[in-house]
Amino acid sequence: MSDTPTLQRPAWIALFEFAPGNLVYANGHKLKSIRAFFEGGKTGGGSGEKAGGGRSQRHWFCNACGTTTAESFNACPRCGKELHQQAEVALIVNFEAEENTQITAEEEARQRVSFARREHLVHEVDGKCRVFPYEFAALELRPKCGVLVTNWGKRLRGQSDQQQGEGIHLCPACGRHKPASLPPKRDRKWDEDHAKMCNAHLEQFVLGYQFHADALILPVDSSWMTGGVSPEAFLSTLGTALVQGAVELLELEQDEIAHFHQGSAESGWIIGLYETAPGGAGYLETLAGKLQPWAIETEELLFGHECAGACYRCLKTYRNQFRHRILDKNLVRDFVFHLACSVSTGSAREEAVGTAAKVVAQQIELFGKEQAGMTTGPQSPIERNLIEAIRAHGRLPDPICQREFRNEAGQLITVADFAYEDRKIAIYCDGFAYHGNAEKLAGDAMKRNHLQSLGWTVLTFWGITILRYPERCVAQIVRVLNQRSSQA
Repeated sequence: MSDTPTLQRPAWIALFEFAPGNLVYANGHKLKSIRAFFEGGKTGGGSGEKAGGGRSQRHWFCNACGTTTAESFNACPRCGKELHQQAEVALIVNFEAEENTQITAEEEARQRVSFARREHLVHEVDGKCRVFPYEFAALELRPKCGVLVTNWGKRLRGQSDQQQGEGIHLCPACGRHKPASLPPKRDRKWDEDHAKMCNAHLEQFVLGYQFHADALILPVDSSWMTGGVSPEAFLSTLGTALVQGAVELLELEQDEIAHFHQGSAESGWIIGLYETAPGGAGYLETLAGKLQPWAIETEELLFGHECAGACYRCLKTYRNQFRHRILDKNLVRDFVFHLACSVSTGSAREEAVGTAAKVVAQQIELFGKEQAGMTTGPQSPIERNLIEAIRAHGRLPDPICQREFRNEAGQLITVADFAYEDRKIAIYCDGFAYHGNAEKLAGDAMKRNHLQSLGWTVLTFWGITILRYPERCVAQIVRVLNQRSSQA
């Protein structure tokens, strides 16, 4: 018995659900995917049309900014870094599976293979976009840009889903898949059986699906991920949260918008969202013009209920099981809060691709200058504004001011501007994410991560936010206080 599932919308899901070596559950049977058929037709780049009528294309990948191109460059056309990684990408049409066994009553969970998955924006010459500037962020809408979703093979132990997997070995003529790391006897048997049917030799491929759709890019400054915070955990959580918030705001189906992240501390990080329907449906343009309500919806989704870090009410879904271990809403609490306080600073304008990151860099410099003029410490205008807002709320006790934290040797580690001792909530009013040099940012983050390791929840409010939106800062404190009280 065989079954040939074909790519359907959203097609990229099939690259992982039906990938060679994975198990497919259908009609009470458990099937094993054994073959992959490439997309037909010739191509201008790569190795062209294969013997079996399929198509593959050689791509070069930039590990710094995440850009991919089918053209041969010595350096990345986007960030200028040297291109070290290349791979033959098989553009898949469908797969074939053979019956493995029937599903038994004892089988409580579906068996699945975890694959290394990556998404890439395809390089466009003279690419244009629309930049939506906000007070604390900038969004870049790239209409109908090329998106390449790739499956790099089984994810190796200890690897993230963004890293290179073990590769996928396929016959370019018949499409049959040879599992990696077969025992010697089974390895020889597979070669003998394949030779009886086909005389082509195996090649290593990356499975791919390329299409054009709207993409929405959000640059994320590296200062949010200093002090030991894992960029992958932070960015995966943030991307997942923004997608779920968009689903709630626009009342979409779960798979209509997907996300990815790419970049590095050197080149800068981005969160990318794209519409899975080829051609797009206009959802991302709507989101680009509604950052504040979108972020407010995301914040409510994350923190409007009680869970330690992630659950099926906020971040977890069936399809992101491979990310469950790193999803933690507490990592992105401050970032989402400040997006929810953002306001537009102008109308959208057409710019060159990559402009949003430059806008954010200019904002960091501007806010740094504003922040430098705001004194902090006991009785500063920032702190007075927050404590007055707390008292005006009427239902919050006064916090402890200037709470010192020392290590076991009695050395001072950090001083929180305010603290609720019994609920282990520390509050900082210095806006550390947008002022100071890199060394100071890393030092501040490490101190606060130390508090979190001791069980404290750390809230950070920029001085600008406290002065403009004190009631929102208080609402954030109330929410965390209530959550901590319920957990006590």
